[in-house]
Amino acid sequence: IGRRWTSVIFFALAFAASAFSLALVLSGVAGTKSKAIRWLAFTIRLLTSCSWCAVQAWGTELYPTDIR
Repeated sequence: IGRRWTSVIFFALAFAASAFSLALVLSGVAGTKSKAIRWLAFTIRLLTSCSWCAVQAWGTELYPTDIR
């Protein structure tokens, strides 16, 4: 699907997981949902890392070696 859409999809999924995690924290019962918040944090980190890898590959394609 290409590097641009790959990074967009991963960033959007990371944003959705972040919003869900924030909603859990703001709901006031974060103590009982700490495992869910922890796994959401792992998921957010994974999705952000995957997106960053796609952005790095995309950046080297945008600016070839003779321009850099």
